[in-house]
Amino acid sequence: MHRFAWLLAAGLAAPLGVGAQTVPAAPDTTTGRSAAWQHRTLLKLGTGLTRGFELGGFSGLSVPVVLGVERSITPGWSVYANGFTGVRVYQAERFQQMYPGRRRNLLRSPGFDLGVRWYYNQTKRQAKGKPSGPLIGNYVALHSPTQFWYSAYRPNRFVYGYSALMLVWGLQRRVGGHGLLDAYVGAGVSNPRYFRYDDQTGAIRQVRQLGIATELGVKFSLIP
Repeated sequence: MHRFAWLLAAGLAAPLGVGAQTVPAAPDTTTGRSAAWQHRTLLKLGTGLTRGFELGGFSGLSVPVVLGVERSITPGWSVYANGFTGVRVYQAERFQQMYPGRRRNLLRSPGFDLGVRWYYNQTKRQAKGKPSGPLIGNYVALHSPTQFWYSAYRPNRFVYGYSALMLVWGLQRRVGGHGLLDAYVGAGVSNPRYFRYDDQTGAIRQVRQLGIATELGVKFSLIP
């Protein structure tokens, strides 16, 4: 009798045990895209055809150096800041002729820019196997640069040049393990400085007026 009861209990427990093994666990609906996404920060040290690059004429040759940081704040959105300057490689003879004995400043046209980027169509790019992910892909940005000019009349000093507010379209791609390509084009408004001659006093005045600003560049950067 006892043996029969033991066999009956084992027979009832077996299907329950099998059923417990085959029933899948309920999916965790509390985690989603927002939980999988994480903040990411890129530090960049780069150069290229961008602000600070000058060639020929009065300037000679200056190569830009750009130090920047970009941080993702939500999926697809990021904020960034860059500091840049041109580094003089050689000095034009024209400058020496106009200002004999004066050495041109090593740094050329320094400045900085700030902005907000939106990397669009990330889901479609992932589905098509195209480069995508945090801080990678095609983007549109609200971009604001400020630049300073070297003063030929005040040795070793820079004066405020202008600021601008632009709408920029661009693309950012990883190149190898520690490379980054950033190409962009845009346009907007700025506050350039103009010189005006006063007929009555014979003086030259500096004035600022709203003008059109453009942006075009290709940067190659090293990243960690």
